Amino acid sequence: MLQFVIRLLGAMPPRTLAALGRGIGRIAFYLAKSRRHICIRNLTLCFPNVPSAQIRIRAKAHFRAYGQAMLEHAFLFNAPREEIRSYVQFRDEHHWLEHRGKRPIIWLCPHFVGLDHVGIRITCDYLGASMYSTQSNPNVDALIRAG
Repeated sequence: MLQFVIRLLGAMPPRTLAALGRGIGRIAFYLAKSRRHICIRNLTLCFPNVPSAQIRIRAKAHFRAYGQAMLEHAFLFNAPREEIRSYVQFRDEHHWLEHRGKRPIIWLCPHFVGLDHVGIRITCDYLGASMYSTQSNPNVDALIRAG
Protein backbone atom coordinates (compact mmCIF):
# COMPACT_ATOMS: atom_id res chain seq x y z
CA MET A 1 0.00 0.00 0.00
CA LEU A 2 2.78 2.43 0.94
CA GLN A 3 4.60 1.74 -2.34
CA PHE A 4 1.38 2.48 -4.25
CA VAL A 5 1.02 5.82 -2.47
CA ILE A 6 4.65 6.69 -3.23
CA ARG A 7 4.16 5.86 -6.93
CA LEU A 8 0.96 7.89 -7.01
CA LEU A 9 2.68 10.86 -5.36
CA GLY A 10 5.68 10.39 -7.63
CA ALA A 11 3.46 10.97 -10.66
CA MET A 12 2.52 14.43 -9.38
CA PRO A 13 4.46 17.52 -10.46
CA PRO A 14 7.24 18.37 -7.97
CA ARG A 15 5.79 21.82 -7.26
CA THR A 16 2.46 20.25 -6.31
CA LEU A 17 4.24 17.78 -4.03
CA ALA A 18 6.19 20.62 -2.44
CA ALA A 19 3.05 22.62 -1.69
CA LEU A 20 1.24 19.57 -0.35
CA GLY A 21 4.26 18.67 1.77
CA ARG A 22 4.48 22.14 3.27
CA GLY A 23 0.80 21.85 4.21
CA ILE A 24 1.44 18.49 5.86
CA GLY A 25 4.36 20.08 7.71
CA ARG A 26 2.10 22.86 9.02
CA ILE A 27 -0.31 20.29 10.40
CA ALA A 28 2.51 18.10 11.78
CA PHE A 29 3.84 21.05 13.80
CA TYR A 30 0.68 20.92 15.91
CA LEU A 31 0.14 17.14 15.93
CA ALA A 32 3.70 15.90 16.54
CA LYS A 33 4.07 17.34 20.02
CA SER A 34 7.22 15.48 21.04
CA ARG A 35 8.96 16.33 17.73
CA ARG A 36 7.88 19.96 18.07
CA HIS A 37 9.31 20.07 21.59
CA ILE A 38 12.62 18.56 20.41
CA CYS A 39 12.83 21.01 17.51
CA ILE A 40 12.14 24.04 19.70
CA ARG A 41 14.58 22.83 22.34
CA ASN A 42 17.35 22.28 19.79
CA LEU A 43 16.80 25.70 18.23
CA THR A 44 16.82 27.31 21.67
CA LEU A 45 20.11 25.61 22.50
CA CYS A 46 21.64 26.67 19.16
CA PHE A 47 20.34 30.23 19.34
CA PRO A 48 20.15 31.16 23.05
CA ASN A 49 19.80 34.90 22.33
CA VAL A 50 16.89 34.54 19.91
CA PRO A 51 13.47 35.34 21.44
CA SER A 52 11.12 32.39 21.92
CA ALA A 53 8.59 33.82 19.43
CA GLN A 54 11.29 33.85 16.74
CA ILE A 55 12.33 30.30 17.69
CA ARG A 56 8.74 29.17 17.22
CA ILE A 57 8.64 30.81 13.76
CA ARG A 58 11.84 28.97 12.80
CA ALA A 59 10.46 25.68 14.13
CA LYS A 60 7.32 26.10 12.03
CA ALA A 61 9.48 26.81 8.98
CA HIS A 62 11.47 23.65 9.67
CA PHE A 63 8.32 21.52 9.86
CA ARG A 64 7.11 22.97 6.54
CA ALA A 65 10.48 22.24 4.91
CA TYR A 66 10.54 18.74 6.37
CA GLY A 67 7.03 17.97 5.10
CA GLN A 68 8.06 19.22 1.67
CA ALA A 69 11.24 17.11 1.66
CA MET A 70 9.31 14.01 2.73
CA LEU A 71 6.93 14.19 -0.20
CA GLU A 72 9.63 15.19 -2.66
CA HIS A 73 11.16 11.76 -2.06
CA ALA A 74 8.26 10.29 -4.02
CA PHE A 75 9.38 12.35 -7.01
CA LEU A 76 13.10 11.64 -6.48
CA PHE A 77 12.53 7.88 -6.15
CA ASN A 78 10.56 7.72 -9.41
CA ALA A 79 11.87 10.47 -11.69
CA PRO A 80 14.31 10.03 -14.56
CA ARG A 81 17.81 11.38 -13.97
CA GLU A 82 17.23 14.37 -16.26
CA GLU A 83 14.31 15.56 -14.13
CA ILE A 84 16.26 15.03 -10.90
CA ARG A 85 19.15 17.05 -12.36
CA SER A 86 16.86 19.96 -13.16
CA TYR A 87 15.11 19.83 -9.76
CA VAL A 88 18.16 19.44 -7.50
CA GLN A 89 20.86 21.72 -8.81
CA PHE A 90 24.45 22.15 -7.69
CA ARG A 91 25.96 25.54 -7.07
CA ASP A 92 29.68 26.13 -7.43
CA GLU A 93 30.25 22.55 -8.55
CA HIS A 94 33.53 23.70 -10.12
CA HIS A 95 35.10 23.82 -6.64
CA TRP A 96 34.53 20.10 -6.29
CA LEU A 97 35.44 19.24 -9.87
CA GLU A 98 38.88 20.85 -9.63
CA HIS A 99 39.78 18.42 -6.81
CA ARG A 100 37.88 15.39 -8.14
CA GLY A 101 40.13 12.37 -8.62
CA LYS A 102 43.01 13.96 -6.73
CA ARG A 103 41.83 13.00 -3.27
CA PRO A 104 38.69 11.84 -1.50
CA ILE A 105 36.13 14.58 -0.96
CA ILE A 106 33.50 14.81 1.76
CA TRP A 107 30.50 16.98 0.97
CA LEU A 108 28.84 18.63 3.93
CA CYS A 109 25.16 19.02 3.22
CA PRO A 110 22.28 20.44 5.22
CA HIS A 111 21.27 17.97 7.88
CA PHE A 112 17.82 16.46 8.02
CA VAL A 113 15.92 18.22 5.26
CA GLY A 114 18.11 18.34 2.15
CA LEU A 115 20.62 15.59 2.77
CA ASP A 116 18.82 12.82 0.86
CA HIS A 117 18.12 15.10 -2.08
CA VAL A 118 21.83 15.81 -2.52
CA GLY A 119 22.77 12.15 -2.17
CA ILE A 120 20.26 11.13 -4.84
CA ARG A 121 21.35 13.99 -7.12
CA ILE A 122 25.05 13.15 -6.83
CA THR A 123 24.42 9.58 -7.94
CA CYS A 124 22.86 10.85 -11.17
CA ASP A 125 26.35 11.79 -12.38
CA TYR A 126 28.98 10.42 -10.03
CA LEU A 127 29.84 7.43 -7.92
CA GLY A 128 29.17 8.35 -4.34
CA ALA A 129 27.66 7.31 -1.07
CA SER A 130 25.29 8.95 1.33
CA MET A 131 24.93 8.16 5.01
CA TYR A 132 21.81 6.31 6.03
CA SER A 133 20.21 5.40 9.31
CA THR A 134 17.94 2.37 9.46
CA GLN A 135 14.35 3.41 10.03
CA SER A 136 12.35 2.03 12.95
CA ASN A 137 9.45 1.10 10.67
CA PRO A 138 10.63 -1.82 8.49
CA ASN A 139 8.19 -0.93 5.67
CA VAL A 140 9.47 2.64 5.50
CA ASP A 141 13.04 1.37 5.71
CA ALA A 142 12.50 -0.99 2.75
CA LEU A 143 10.83 1.78 0.77
CA ILE A 144 13.71 4.21 1.31
CA ARG A 145 16.32 1.59 0.48
CA ALA A 146 14.50 0.74 -2.75
CA GLY A 147 14.25 4.44 -3.64
